[in-house]
Amino acid sequence: MAWKWLLSFMRREWDLDNYPVHARRNAVDDPSMAWTAQILNWHGPVGLGPTAEAAVEHLRANFAEIVQARRKVGDPMPPGSIADILERIAAYEARSAGGK
Repeated sequence: MAWKWLLSFMRREWDLDNYPVHARRNAVDDPSMAWTAQILNWHGPVGLGPTAEAAVEHLRANFAEIVQARRKVGDPMPPGSIADILERIAAYEARSAGGK
């Protein structure tokens, strides 16, 4: 299992199946939002639905939209990944060096 974790840092293509997803019941009156699904330790995106499966599918659709939006701006890495953090540090250092 540790080798999968290490290889994940080299991954360029990400889909929802690469993340741990948790679905839980909501305490709401609207049955169409009875369940929430989200990627563990992420504040968003989320999926809502009348069942756990529907909430996960809604999350899958929201995640796919985010991936597409990131690809359009040339930033396909998932937020918070090691590569993403290193790229942001390098960009910050380049901006800082250019301003001096």
